[in-house]
Amino acid sequence: MLELAQRTIIVPRNVQLEVVSKSYRQNNYQIGFGNYFAAQIAIGGVKKIESGILDQVYCFATIFYTLDKRIITVDVHSEMR
Repeated sequence: MLELAQRTIIVPRNVQLEVVSKSYRQNNYQIGFGNYFAAQIAIGGVKKIESGILDQVYCFATIFYTLDKRIITVDVHSEMR
């Protein structure tokens, strides 16, 4: 079960997770996480793409992780960011 600002979503086990973007973000070391990677995942996969905007089955999750692959945090959201 995932709680979004607008609603709660029940996601079945073994659902497809589709990576839709990956990035490396470099920040001033005094701000936030410092340097990190981020991967945006479509939970349930992408059901359609229209005008470059992805529509997911359930929701999106952004996983933030360190250079040595340790997860910093996971952000769950209803729209692609």
